Amino acid sequence: MSKTSIVRIIVAFIGFISIIIVFWVASIFKWSSTTQIVIALLIALASILVEMIISMDKLKEGIERIYPALELSLEEQRTINNTIILCNQLKKKNGDPAGRIALAGFDKINYILNQAVKGSDFVYNDIFEANMVTLKGLKPGQTFKGVSALIKPEYWKNGKAMNEYREVNYSQAKLGVNIGRIFLLNSEKDIETMTPIMNDQSEHGIKVYYLLKNAISEAHVYPDFSVVSDLRFALVVHREDMLERVTVTTNEETVSEIENQFDKLKQVAMEFKL
Repeated sequence: MSKTSIVRIIVAFIGFISIIIVFWVASIFKWSSTTQIVIALLIALASILVEMIISMDKLKEGIERIYPALELSLEEQRTINNTIILCNQLKKKNGDPAGRIALAGFDKINYILNQAVKGSDFVYNDIFEANMVTLKGLKPGQTFKGVSALIKPEYWKNGKAMNEYREVNYSQAKLGVNIGRIFLLNSEKDIETMTPIMNDQSEHGIKVYYLLKNAISEAHVYPDFSVVSDLRFALVVHREDMLERVTVTTNEETVSEIENQFDKLKQVAMEFKL
């Protein structure tokens, strides 16, 4: 039995008992028939009002279930409607390979959304955007820890996505988000090559560390990852030759493992000094 049905039964029972009590009290205090009828009608009207409120709530739930976009802002509704229109247009182009590829991408987005709702892991094919969205959503006092395999200066200088990510790093650090980053370097030469990048990030309030990979050659370390302990959330790259593919996870064991990796690496890493 649903909660709504239980509420209805309770309201009906209370209304019935109330009417009986009214007539009982009326017989003791000799109330007129008119007074008894008026009170009984008021009780009945109150019950009807409760039923109307329940019905309106059920109607609202039904409409939201049929038209879930109503819960979104007008701008979000326009975006969803436009997406549906575009999908319908592409489906009509049966012989268009580009359209089929685009629709396959749409199916992947639907899969990602389902995985996120269920709290399951999923792969996102843009490491910069995944990190930027994560960092941008943090509040002052929260902590963002990262290990980076992006050890070519051009990674941090070129491209719209990287420029935006870099600016998000600097603005969030300025607002009070605690950002720590360890660069995993291949050789001593990389220290010199990456010094301008590490210097720039340090100047903007980021705690920067560096570590040579040969110092941890025997340890199992993910080549690139980010973790937000406050949110029990992590982004992890499993293969260095596929840095663009990042796994998004809220799995407690994985998050704890990644957080422990960062803390252990930090213990042996060198802090970059201005």
